[in-house]
Amino acid sequence: MVKLLNTNEEKPDEGPRFLNQLITIRAMIKGFVVYDYEDKNDEAIEQMAEWIRNGQLKYKENVVEGLENAPHAFMELFKSKSFGKQVVKVSK
Repeated sequence: MVKLLNTNEEKPDEGPRFLNQLITIRAMIKGFVVYDYEDKNDEAIEQMAEWIRNGQLKYKENVVEGLENAPHAFMELFKSKSFGKQVVKVSK
């Protein structure tokens, strides 16, 4: 088994070595650019809002209280300590 990128490692595989591993296991990378679908933005927001209201789509927020904790919350993004949307609540 080929070991690929693990975001929890101190120094993940990168560059040509990583790409060579992908080729070795015949992996395919496919994605899209969100701006290619910019004309469908309003439709997507409406549909996702409906799914959230109906409970068909769930989301997670990691809420940190207080502006003084914003730097710590920001750094947690790079340590895989947070999940979903990182939010800093500055007042009630």
